[in-house]
Amino acid sequence: MSKLIYTLILCLILWCVNNFFYIIISPYSVVIYIFLVLFIVLSQRKKKCKFAFNSPILLFMLCYIISMLYQMIYNVMPLSNILKGYMLLLSTFLLYFPLTKLRQRYGDSIIKNPINIMATILSIILLGQSFLNFHWLNIETNERYYGMRALVGLHLLVFSAILQFDRLFHKEKKNRILKYIQFLIVLSAIIFVCQTRSINSSIIICLSVYLIVRIYQNRRKWTNAIVIFIVIISIPYSVIQLYDYIYNTVSTSLSANEASSIQRLYAYHYYWTLFLQHPFVGIGLQEGSLNILSYDGIQNRLYIADVGVVGFVASFGILGIIVYSYLIAKYGSILKHNPKPLFFAILTIIVILAPFNALTNFSDQLILLVFCFSLMDKQETRKPRKNKSHKFHAHQHHHTNL
Repeated sequence: MSKLIYTLILCLILWCVNNFFYIIISPYSVVIYIFLVLFIVLSQRKKKCKFAFNSPILLFMLCYIISMLYQMIYNVMPLSNILKGYMLLLSTFLLYFPLTKLRQRYGDSIIKNPINIMATILSIILLGQSFLNFHWLNIETNERYYGMRALVGLHLLVFSAILQFDRLFHKEKKNRILKYIQFLIVLSAIIFVCQTRSINSSIIICLSVYLIVRIYQNRRKWTNAIVIFIVIISIPYSVIQLYDYIYNTVSTSLSANEASSIQRLYAYHYYWTLFLQHPFVGIGLQEGSLNILSYDGIQNRLYIADVGVVGFVASFGILGIIVYSYLIAKYGSILKHNPKPLFFAILTIIVILAPFNALTNFSDQLILLVFCFSLMDKQETRKPRKNKSHKFHAHQHHHTNL
């Protein structure tokens, strides 16, 4: 198949895993998603290929399988919901292997383009619905600083903003204005529609890290002033935002439409207690309020999605902690051999978002990590074999000259 067809399929996968951006409501989205992933997997040619993230990916899949068996044995949830949740995550991890092969075949653009295309489309939809009163998304929204607030596809927008920021520094001048416009559209959707303090601060820190690494590697003196200026602006802003976030954690009460920061504190305590009660493999995945081990928390609007790493630890226990730590360590070791500013920025956003959003609990977030792992997976280059016959003739020619 051609690169264009694979790009369209990957766009459809991202659209599907984000519930079609709620433009259409399909009860078969899980089936469609798994079918598309298997199609991508089976369409690849069978050839030997080394994968940098092979061991942590397989360990994560094993961790999820153990958790799934635990839920089946103890009847924590109905079997259909257990299979639905875990099949989504397992198939998402499985996508890493064909994605890496596609990247080695077509280059980085096969990974970056689908994320940027879908993020730009979603950003235009969100901005249109927020400021032009278009009713495209069938979602519940609430009001915040800049009007309508919606969190659909938030992590897709964040990762796209990082990728597009990196693209601004590429040497090719083709469609340069369009690249700036596309980046500003995605960034505007994050700031004015998603309106999340932790995300805004994270992006500023992340892009600052990107610039610092880039300047350090290039050693260009003329840009030092720009970097210093950005750091001077970004660090105080991030500190102020963090203070504001902590202050609101203490002072904000539960509103009508969204769980407040103080509710998140209760959620941290609740799920940490569940982890202490089920320390080895955790309570497993949640599907609404069907997980009987966390039923009380859901009824009191204590959502596991709000508590990041604590939610992940509560879900998968000590086994999950070991695998997650190994994944980060593996990322760091690969970063030593492939120290691109983009990969430092991605690691920064992963580490900063960890306390707030566990990126490995939900398929719409996990798939972005899988895309990034495939992007970072350094292509193996084989040394060309020496032509023995050529070597023999050269040796024979040398003796004749003697």
